[in-house]
Amino acid sequence: MKQGVKIAKFGSIIPISGSNFVHEVSQASSDVWVVVVLYKDGYPECGVLMQCVKELATMYQATKFVKSCRWIAFLIIRIVIFPLC
Repeated sequence: MKQGVKIAKFGSIIPISGSNFVHEVSQASSDVWVVVVLYKDGYPECGVLMQCVKELATMYQATKFVKSCRWIAFLIIRIVIFPLC
């Protein structure tokens, strides 16, 4: 097999929450690209974006696509990157 050929591992958007953000994103394998989509339910624009990302996830199956609710993501970033005192 040729070197540099990416193996299809994913192919869909993985929903994540605060408890598994670090595992799914920060601790992902160094040979895997991770795309994080932040969204908020109830916004038509987010639905359109999600359809586009779903299509990309099927096209680029070696890339991990994850989605997280915007408010959950804010809390994750606040806790993981900027620990609360």
